[in-house]
Amino acid sequence: MNNKAIMTSFLITVILAIIIFVPTCYGISKLFRLSDQAKGSFDNFAEAITKLPASEQKKTSEILILDQDTFVVAYNANQNTKLCTAQNDCGESIYPAAECAGKSCLCLCQKFEDTGFKSEGEDISCIDIGRVCKKMDNIQFASGLLINNFYLDKKIQSAPNTAEGYFQNGFILARGELAFSGFRYPFQNIRRQFFFITAEGNTISLCKQEQGCKIRSQP
Repeated sequence: MNNKAIMTSFLITVILAIIIFVPTCYGISKLFRLSDQAKGSFDNFAEAITKLPASEQKKTSEILILDQDTFVVAYNANQNTKLCTAQNDCGESIYPAAECAGKSCLCLCQKFEDTGFKSEGEDISCIDIGRVCKKMDNIQFASGLLINNFYLDKKIQSAPNTAEGYFQNGFILARGELAFSGFRYPFQNIRRQFFFITAEGNTISLCKQEQGCKIRSQP
């Protein structure tokens, strides 16, 4: 084979490698990449929660910007956050021990997986690739917050009583739909979500109603 043929073969190989490799890298980076605006908003949101117990007013309001198909989970120290139906069927988001290190924390998840119609207890998956967590000293998130405190798309038909569901050991803020155990929770596809945050001692409640958060009496 002469030099010209060798060079032609080499160039074809390089071009094919570029055609395959570049789109793959782009797709992966796009999948696990936050917009600067969403990342900055999450940082501000976490800081507002952390500072609130020490403030005089004990109440504040914040806008949380969420990229498409991302969600935020609040975890109490060493506890899984649960999303439950009115009949107490619960799905769990597993406490990320490596990032939160025994403290309460707020995590921004760049992708959630639709667990679909599966048995009780299936995880609401916050995959660790691209996950951002903020540890919070001396913070406890309220348990029993009703899902109606948050932004649901009520035009979408979902399983019975999902609107009367509730959270345990924290909460989940989503942009898009969460699903587990055959129940589908249609959060509104809203980029900017406005919340009122209150502190009673070190316990944090959060909802979209200024008049106060609705909490299940016996979660």
